[in-house]
Amino acid sequence: MSFMSELYRKSYSHEWTETKRDRIRTKISVGLMESGGTVLDVGCFSGSIAERLASLGNEVCGLDISALALRKASKKGISVIRHDIDFHFPLKSEIFDGVFAGEIIEHLFDVDEFLEEIRRVTKR
Repeated sequence: MSFMSELYRKSYSHEWTETKRDRIRTKISVGLMESGGTVLDVGCFSGSIAERLASLGNEVCGLDISALALRKASKKGISVIRHDIDFHFPLKSEIFDGVFAGEIIEHLFDVDEFLEEIRRVTKR
């Protein structure tokens, strides 16, 4: 198990408790996404935002490193993939209409590579 996997296993085993500020930011962010498409939620954690994206009629896939968080997201009906996003996404190219990536960029080692992966998996 990688250092990051172990860190997230220990540190992110709790449920996300949304604050008023989070609710406002999430409402605005989710409101920017179109409905009825395919969306990748990068760093989906336990699927709270993915669930909102799905409620808009989107087919959502969540990507996260925490196995425990992904079990919670899966119980909410979200399709999930366990993956360390510092590495090439295990996804085909041009398969998503949109990508949601909230509060994760500060955790990345190579932001440029991450943005290239986002571009690669997003439909033209």
